[in-house]
Amino acid sequence: MDNKLCLKIPQGPYGAVKFYGKEIEKYRKKNSIQLEDQLTFSIDVDGNNFSGKRIVYLWSSYTNLGEKMKGLCASDCIVTRDDETKRFLEKRMNLYSHVLPMFGLKSKKIKKFEERKIPVFFPGSYLEEHSTLSNIEKVYPKVMCDIAIGSIRWMEKEKNYHLGSGICSYLSQEGIEYSEDMIYSYLEIYGYLVEDYIRRKLRNQIINILLKSQIPVHVCGANWNILYEKLDASEQKYLYVHGQNLSIEAISDLMANSKVVLNISPNLHGGLHERVTMAMINGAICVTDENDYILEEFQNRNVVELFSFAHLKNLPGRIKKILCNEEEWKVRSEHAIQMANSTYTVENFWNQICEWSGTKTYK
Repeated sequence: MDNKLCLKIPQGPYGAVKFYGKEIEKYRKKNSIQLEDQLTFSIDVDGNNFSGKRIVYLWSSYTNLGEKMKGLCASDCIVTRDDETKRFLEKRMNLYSHVLPMFGLKSKKIKKFEERKIPVFFPGSYLEEHSTLSNIEKVYPKVMCDIAIGSIRWMEKEKNYHLGSGICSYLSQEGIEYSEDMIYSYLEIYGYLVEDYIRRKLRNQIINILLKSQIPVHVCGANWNILYEKLDASEQKYLYVHGQNLSIEAISDLMANSKVVLNISPNLHGGLHERVTMAMINGAICVTDENDYILEEFQNRNVVELFSFAHLKNLPGRIKKILCNEEEWKVRSEHAIQMANSTYTVENFWNQICEWSGTKTYK
């Protein structure tokens, strides 16, 4: 096997980022795929020190990359997880990019839908939102802090968690004139903490709604003991914690034994989180918040169940419907597996990024 592929992979949530990089290289070696030219595959941006062609997969959004964005080159093949980052790159940096979801990891322990023991599974840590508000007040200059808090309150009131819309609407409400450049500058520098607050708040709100509705929720990740201690005894018995630092392989195995996998990704306004692709390829019904990309990707396909943040009170009933109608949802589980096996695989991912980057391969 040649050594023409250089991987530059940072650490990431539950080791996922590093895992996906290694999975790409494993696929290439297993299939004896040779590269005609030197290729660097980087997840997120790692300066300008690379050889040959470079494919940059932006795992983080532009609000979380900051100065690293300046390391992108016009010659890079840039691939993002969402349309928002794609638009930002085009408008602010005059860089073209593609949108591509990350592939799913298939467990070797997939169970029949009717034999699965976990009703609802959510992989992700428990994070308290009030600490993020404190950080906003500490980190932001007062004017920016006022805009951040005002935007958050507008989004909470309207139940519209699109960060750009929240900031524009708040500024208009206050009679403050703004330009598109000003909004993008604000999002680039200050957007991350606002997004982090919204993500934490909605994640906690949804988990609490399900527990209060007596729906057993299995979780993994850090700090769930903090939530457990806050719950009433009547709610504690519905929360099951599988560990703090599970590998992505262990998470995949849990999904393969789950009927419902919950995805809460309010910051991914125009893309598909890897929780969705991994749930599908393991036959779980992914219950996920909707965005324009998801609506288009799954149009007329009964493979995921969508919910709106504006109607969270309906969510427990919809999940109970899945759990109580196994025959109907078993069929949808099979459809999800079929679509994922034909779309969200490492082979398809590799072939697509090679095509976009003009990378020539041979065996």
